Amino acid sequence: MKLMMQSNEKSFELEIKSTDDHILQEQLQNKCSDNKELHAKVTLLEQQLTSLSDDKLSSSTHEISEKASYVKELTSVNVVEFKNLVGEKILKKTTQEVGGAWPIIGHLYLLGGSQPPQISLCNLADKYEGIFTIKLGVHRALVVIHWEIAKECLTINDKAFATRPKLVSSKILGYNYAMIAFALYGPYWHQVCKFATIDLLSNHRLELLKLVQEFEVKTSLQQLYQLWNKKKSSNYSKVIVEMKRWFRDVTLNVILMIVVGKRIPNSYEGGCTSPIFSGPKPNK
Repeated sequence: MKLMMQSNEKSFELEIKSTDDHILQEQLQNKCSDNKELHAKVTLLEQQLTSLSDDKLSSSTHEISEKASYVKELTSVNVVEFKNLVGEKILKKTTQEVGGAWPIIGHLYLLGGSQPPQISLCNLADKYEGIFTIKLGVHRALVVIHWEIAKECLTINDKAFATRPKLVSSKILGYNYAMIAFALYGPYWHQVCKFATIDLLSNHRLELLKLVQEFEVKTSLQQLYQLWNKKKSSNYSKVIVEMKRWFRDVTLNVILMIVVGKRIPNSYEGGCTSPIFSGPKPNK
């Protein structure tokens, strides 16, 4: 009995989808016929315009031009509607939206559970054949799994995916989209990326800052050795060090030395407790 009910539901869904496709097909055919009629009218008006004699040309040119412009406007409107119908039909057939979206947060609850987000997306990809859409809050996001589709999105259609959504948080935190992480795609974004690539992250610039990086790593290793030498005992020669904090201090000191020429004491136990002191100056 359950199998019969499920089969009836599936057949009902297929009938609804086929009905929608039939309606869209009829709308497309109607728009195509309208476009053909309008094109014929434009051609007829152009022929009338060329066949007028010189004495009647000055009086009737304005009227025919107005008619031709009006017909062309109608043609452009129909073309836009035609493209929207085609895009709607293609989007409906190629991408499916994951069900169960919550108000305001959308599908964010699927990515914040105990299961890693990539596993959740992979499970959804198996269900929706590798391409689907989810709602990150109120924004719709396209998710693709196959590398061929991802390559096409990042190469052929890169302009469509280059920009970022206009968020109030990005506008406030990013100084009206001035920071490179929040900048919108356009001339300003190109200029900032060019500046970062040529002036900040170039091989020549990194070579000039190599001395600072070597100094910070060497100093931190020396301080680790001092910590081990201070805490070791005759029975147990190992000392526990929180490496997450150690890497954080090294990274922060490298940034401070590059920007202001100063460094801070290490925050792990047994580290340097002296006040802020100067290290080697980066080469200009």
